[in-house]
Amino acid sequence: MNCHPESRCKTQDDYIPTKRLIKNPDAAQALMKAIKGATIYKHAEDFAKVMHVMEPLCDTCHKEDR
Repeated sequence: MNCHPESRCKTQDDYIPTKRLIKNPDAAQALMKAIKGATIYKHAEDFAKVMHVMEPLCDTCHKEDR
């Protein structure tokens, strides 16, 4: 495997990867097309603004539930 020397795939003999490498160029291209076509990809700056506002609200809600 082509991974960092300290990663689990190199340090654990019984490691079984949970991800599979996409080797088919057509599949890789289709995946990239789907990712780049997603609204969150096209408008990442808007998502970041919403998350900046939502995270403190979520933290407040969780504290009130306790």
